[in-house]
Amino acid sequence: MGASLIGAGISAAGQICGAVAGGKSAKKVAEIQAQTADKQMAQTKQFYDDAVARDAPDIGYGNSAATLYNGAIGNGGDASASAKALEAFQNSTGYQTTLSNDLNAVNASAYAAGAGRSGAALKALQDRGAYDAQQSFQGWLGNLNTSVQTGANAKNSLTGAATTALNSNNQAIGNAGAASSNAALASGASTSNLLQNLGNIAANAYQSSYAPNQPNAAYGVRGSDGIV
Repeated sequence: MGASLIGAGISAAGQICGAVAGGKSAKKVAEIQAQTADKQMAQTKQFYDDAVARDAPDIGYGNSAATLYNGAIGNGGDASASAKALEAFQNSTGYQTTLSNDLNAVNASAYAAGAGRSGAALKALQDRGAYDAQQSFQGWLGNLNTSVQTGANAKNSLTGAATTALNSNNQAIGNAGAASSNAALASGASTSNLLQNLGNIAANAYQSSYAPNQPNAAYGVRGSDGIV
């Protein structure tokens, strides 16, 4: 009986150590994965914050340009927006510089011909002013449209960064969750197997030590006519 019980005890101890080691290993893997997920999400946040800092100015310019552009072409039927857009165009540096230079050139030519205050000179000034307004207005609209497109591209870029960040975080969270679930399953399986194996060990030890049908039973040796 002593040898059987000692062997059973050694086997049970091994089973317990194995189960404990397996549970600790699975838990350690889950902890490492959780830490990795935290680092990955921190890096993802930094990536997204960098994208916001990079794209936010262009988005702001694009929004402002879109407001002026829609007002200038009368999109939306807002008279106040149209008036603000016209005022912004008239005060724009490009238009004012071009108009001033061209009107000065017309005046200089008229005075050089001795017709500085003539009707022809005034007509020439009006025509030149109208031409400059038309040409400059079209160029101004083109610049606004460029800013609008730049803002739209920045929005698309930021949307792409947000999608990438979301997918990355979801993957990190999923990996951490899977590791945690696997750790719980591994721990549960180790415990279940341990209990089952301990039961088998105990049963085998009992059968080996006490069962009367065994050749080396504890209370004697079975002979041809029974236990002797």
